[in-house]
Amino acid sequence: MGPYMRPIPVGASAAMVFSILVAFIVTPWASLRLFKHERSDGKHHGQTEDWSVRLYRKIMRPLIEKPSLQKFFLIGVVILLIASFALVGIGWVRVKMLPFDNKSEFQVVIDMPEKATLEETSAVASEMGDYLKTVNEVVDYETYVGTAAPFNFNGLVRHYYLRQGTNVADIQVNLVGKGIAKHRAMTSPKGCDPRSNASETSMGPE
Repeated sequence: MGPYMRPIPVGASAAMVFSILVAFIVTPWASLRLFKHERSDGKHHGQTEDWSVRLYRKIMRPLIEKPSLQKFFLIGVVILLIASFALVGIGWVRVKMLPFDNKSEFQVVIDMPEKATLEETSAVASEMGDYLKTVNEVVDYETYVGTAAPFNFNGLVRHYYLRQGTNVADIQVNLVGKGIAKHRAMTSPKGCDPRSNASETSMGPE
């Protein structure tokens, strides 16, 4: 997923930079050009300030006029920023680019040597399908030889829809429902691996 994910942090960083430039340069310039400014004689012409304006002035005036409060305010912002980063380190906030694909299905991708014929690829796919029939969690499966199977998000990211040729095959495997399966769907492909089953059998039941 590298080619798909690599542009995301670059694009997000560039968007933040351009957003800051627009906020501090374009927006003030546009406000000066678009809004007419009238000279104020210091009177509000009978208009009274509401509670929100008075609260804003009460908080912001000391921050603007007193350098000591400015330093404390800046230190507080830095402490809160570091504390927000620490939430990730201690595990209170989990960060992940994409959610786990916890579905009752998985896809087997077969890549034969380039000189393999369609019959040879089909024979390998059929042999793998015969094994999948013996797995209790497998409900059914569909085999696509020489062409790509209907792709999901994972196939879209990995460009599986471009797979075509006599040496490629896909097997779409559907599993039992999440409430019936003994293992989660995301670990079921590992459980369907003959090598893992053989190791579990050699170890004996728990």
